[in-house]
Amino acid sequence: MGTLKYVVWQSKYSVGNDVLDAHHQRLSDTINLLYAAIQQKTVSHDQIQKTFSTLAQYARIHFRCEEAVMRACDYPDLPSHLKTHRSYEQRVKEYHPDRVVTLGPKIREVAEQEMKKINEAFDFLLKNCRTA
Repeated sequence: MGTLKYVVWQSKYSVGNDVLDAHHQRLSDTINLLYAAIQQKTVSHDQIQKTFSTLAQYARIHFRCEEAVMRACDYPDLPSHLKTHRSYEQRVKEYHPDRVVTLGPKIREVAEQEMKKINEAFDFLLKNCRTA
């Protein structure tokens, strides 16, 4: 698993902070793992769930670190960025595979599509938001 790419890290996504850039790269890699797992119909629900959980947990860790850096730098758009982080976390909870595994295929498909939208939004943030 892992050859399909949804997010390709590029140096232009750099925020000028080595730690945050490493976080963004790891998040991109994890999004790619999730994307590949969803695309490969032979991958088990357990593997998708594990990858999804890893993404959600690491995103929370990253968000707290990024927010601390933003506070320390008096980042002017911090309230908006915090709102975006909390929104992302809430949406991930709503569409976590555990929440839809026992539901019908149509609902699981909708959840999968919503997760793709969430990942597109995250990709947009990586490409367009700078913290330093």
